[in-house]
Amino acid sequence: MRVKIEKVVFPGVGLVKSNGKAIFVEGGVVPGDIVNVRTVKESRDYLKTAVTGFVRFSEHREKYFCRYGGKCGGCLWMGVNYDFQLQIKKSMLKDLFLRNAGIEIDDIDLVPSTPPYPYRLRARFKIENGKIGFYKRNSHELVEIKNCPVCLDGINRGIEYLSGKIKQYRSHFPSFLEVEIRYSPFEDSILFRPAGKISKKLKNIFLYDINREREFQNFKFGDNTYHLSINTFTQINPFQNEKVIARIKEFVMQKKLSKVIDLYGGFGNLSLPLEEFVEQITVVEENSYAVEDGRYFVSVNGIESKVKFVNDRVENFMNEPERGDLLILDPPRKGAKEVMNNIEKISPHWIIYLSCNPATLTRDVKIATKKGYKISDIILFDFFPYTPEIETMVFMEKG
Repeated sequence: MRVKIEKVVFPGVGLVKSNGKAIFVEGGVVPGDIVNVRTVKESRDYLKTAVTGFVRFSEHREKYFCRYGGKCGGCLWMGVNYDFQLQIKKSMLKDLFLRNAGIEIDDIDLVPSTPPYPYRLRARFKIENGKIGFYKRNSHELVEIKNCPVCLDGINRGIEYLSGKIKQYRSHFPSFLEVEIRYSPFEDSILFRPAGKISKKLKNIFLYDINREREFQNFKFGDNTYHLSINTFTQINPFQNEKVIARIKEFVMQKKLSKVIDLYGGFGNLSLPLEEFVEQITVVEENSYAVEDGRYFVSVNGIESKVKFVNDRVENFMNEPERGDLLILDPPRKGAKEVMNNIEKISPHWIIYLSCNPATLTRDVKIATKKGYKISDIILFDFFPYTPEIETMVFMEKG
């Protein structure tokens, strides 16, 4: 079957309407593409299909700037005009607010990634039989990568360095391994973190040889410098992270806030920059490495009287939560449904919700609106250029 893509819906799937039936098309398509597809699943109301070949490309497509474009599964929208990517994301987000929350959004503040590439300060790579790369989309076929243009230079130097170590210690590497490479542009350092269970010998190789006994890196986010463990989560796009911090800081400077509750707060990325403008900050985080890193920052800067870290699951904290007039949320992809269902326990006047999954975000916003909150601002930060991934920040006020 041959179709022309009309629009793209979350999570980056093409949509065509034909004879009253919705046809969903997977395969990195954008509006204007004409493609041949095969049916994957059929129901009374819709078809799920996959691209078998492109007949004609959309006018919004451009030449690949990556030699692995169209092969590697990492950048689904490689070869799509960047400004057009942003418009698709805005459209997807508006659709989700209407469909999931019943809220029609007139406008969304759009913050592009500058530059659109390179932007990644960390990336997870597959290692198979001595080769490093990414899988092709929807497959387990490895595409060997020598250089990734969306990754910062330090990541690419890390690929080359790790390749040499794999050859040196080939007998100790399993046939398959995933390794995250993280780069700090602040101090030009590179660290490597293998995922999953590995042998004691391989642990020692990573710690003593590959990482050269380093387990921490320094990063500067906003005006703060953090000493972060390799096991502590950091945002992938440092340029956009700076803009998020600046927007939150600008907001807080305009308000007279007393106490901030920061849930899923990590090392305090979003809340610690607010320390001088509020009286008290409580950060709740399950990852003990992130909590220790946050506490180290607090200790070094002598702000123990103003900042408290709680090393626990947010769900446990919500059993007996503290109250605050600003609630900051940066949950994992599953969202913060339980928090929103019990928001009256914290009773914040303001909510700032940063999300990497607009489907669960819009679900949670709907819950909050039923509890008397209203949206005051929505900002789409493009953390992940050349992918359909969306990072959204919503400001809500108690009505």
